[in-house]
Amino acid sequence: MKTETYTDPTHISPFFRESANVLIQIFTSLSTCDEINQLIKDVKGLLPHAKILGATAGAKIFAGRLTYDSTLLVVTAFSSSSVQTGIVHTVNNLSDDAADLTLRLQDTSPLPPKVAIIFSEGLHLDGEVLLRGVADVQPTMIIAGGIASDHHLFEKTMVFTQEGCTSEGFVMAMLFGEKLTVYNHFSFNWIGLGRTFTVTKAIGNRVWELDNTPILDIYKRYLGDQVAVQLPDIVGLEFPMIITNKEMPIARAVMVKHDDGSLGFAGSMHEGTTVRFGFGDSEGIITDANNNNDYFLDKPVETLFVYSCVARLSLVGKDIEQETIRLQRFAPTSGFYTYGEFYHAPCEKCNRFLNQTMTILGLSEGEERPKVYETIPSNRPRASLLSGAMSHFVREITTDMENAIEAEKRSKEIMLHQSRQATIGETIEIIAHQWRQPLNIIALALQDLYIKGELGTLTQETLISHYQKANTALQYLSQTIDDFRDFMRPDNEIEIFSVHSLMSEIKTLTSGLVKKHHIHFNDQTNPEHIMYNRKNALLQTLLILTYNAIDAIVGSDTKNGQIIITTAQQKNKIVWRICDNGGGVPKEHKENIFEPYFTTKGKNHGTGMGLYIASSLVKHYLEGEISLKNNKDGACFTLKLIQKLDPKHDTPTL
Repeated sequence: MKTETYTDPTHISPFFRESANVLIQIFTSLSTCDEINQLIKDVKGLLPHAKILGATAGAKIFAGRLTYDSTLLVVTAFSSSSVQTGIVHTVNNLSDDAADLTLRLQDTSPLPPKVAIIFSEGLHLDGEVLLRGVADVQPTMIIAGGIASDHHLFEKTMVFTQEGCTSEGFVMAMLFGEKLTVYNHFSFNWIGLGRTFTVTKAIGNRVWELDNTPILDIYKRYLGDQVAVQLPDIVGLEFPMIITNKEMPIARAVMVKHDDGSLGFAGSMHEGTTVRFGFGDSEGIITDANNNNDYFLDKPVETLFVYSCVARLSLVGKDIEQETIRLQRFAPTSGFYTYGEFYHAPCEKCNRFLNQTMTILGLSEGEERPKVYETIPSNRPRASLLSGAMSHFVREITTDMENAIEAEKRSKEIMLHQSRQATIGETIEIIAHQWRQPLNIIALALQDLYIKGELGTLTQETLISHYQKANTALQYLSQTIDDFRDFMRPDNEIEIFSVHSLMSEIKTLTSGLVKKHHIHFNDQTNPEHIMYNRKNALLQTLLILTYNAIDAIVGSDTKNGQIIITTAQQKNKIVWRICDNGGGVPKEHKENIFEPYFTTKGKNHGTGMGLYIASSLVKHYLEGEISLKNNKDGACFTLKLIQKLDPKHDTPTL
């Protein structure tokens, strides 16, 4: 195997004209297919038997060094391997078209393919879908390559073979050979920055919303209005979204800003995917240039092809060539800077479409170790060192923030668990209280039946009457268990429910305490109001506030105690009010009433967690607001909850 690189096709060595199997990779700054077709014609005139695979590119890699030459021709002659190329000019179904081309090329040889190099146009095709089609036919074949670029113009990119040029499709070169050995490697070095978001509205690689917020608003808030206006530009590459729920780091760069406010990314961003902004670690890129490239120390590579993201070049500048110069120690190194990279991880159907990444393909037909040249010394300018220091600072700050968020999450989970345990104890007491009366009814009925049976005075009418009383009491006991079981279940799914059904459960669950303390429960809610939210979270919140009102009335020795619950519609919100005549909250305590462990009931009464839990449920589970205001007789808690819509309907319906 022999590889040489040229900037002029007329300079290609006669050696390649005499070789039977030649692949010419062409990376060019030509801007039209007419110009590219003329270039193809010139090359075919010199090497008519050669296979051509090409892509437009701004920056290129020549012998490991960065170059902006107009055209680069990387010519490889294989001694015992063969090459087949193919082109898809226009895509109808990207995955199927990729599978068809893969199948067509593999059928040209009796040998299984060792590797496929793929280039695609860079602005419209979803690289992830393309690679999925390839994997459907060849699930374990190594793939390499990337999507064409146009020097940050984001206007038009093209790919081509000896058959012609396209700005709407993709091309592939498939290599076969018993002695052909293939190696691949990658380097990333982008840091996850700040909080995570969930993709909530997307189709393929087009995203409208993160966390139910327009994605452009997310960019404006975290990167500024000017950055959002300039998208995609280079900012879309330097601040990608990093997918956080993948087994390897995968970034997604912005390629297109659509008129409807959506952004087109270089690869798929499925709904439910968690992402965060990425920040380039320039220091890590240069440091890993030695560490990562040592991967090839024991590999008998004869040629190296690099397909690296243009964002790495934009971030580091000319210093980026330090990571490719070091590769030149092992074998001739050439390639180009892409808008996205193709990579195969070592597993079945593990083709990955990457951004912000340097990918390396190593090929060999021999077994001899290559000559390792002397390492190029690093001469980092001060500006680059400062950039590295900033990258390190951002990485550490992000780690501190993640640890703090995780600690707060654990703390909340502990407090919620403690509160639920306390609630279980209170609930058992309430159940016991509510069961006493129906159990007494059953016991008296059985006792009366026994006595009358002993005395011989038991009549059919008495038997039926006592049976009905006992059966009614048993049904009440069963209903009580069902109500409390629903209350205690951990289910937090959003569901549709009526205010009427919710209030029925509230009344059942509190009736025992209300009757015991002779409190009037005044239900002034609108039974026709429909909600779409977490019913159990709202049930627990209302119960906490109702129990709190009962405690206030009992603690203040209020005569004619009263609890009033109302609902009202205010635009797109349902407003709940839970008011009592228990004397209200002292002015000095109002600011602390929702804090954890704060209580005015004394050491032996209450944990101080009830209102804190209610506040947390409203804010974090119900996505609403809670507030307290004293009225002339007592306290009045107000809940403002957005009347969410069922996604299957325009309005909440039952």
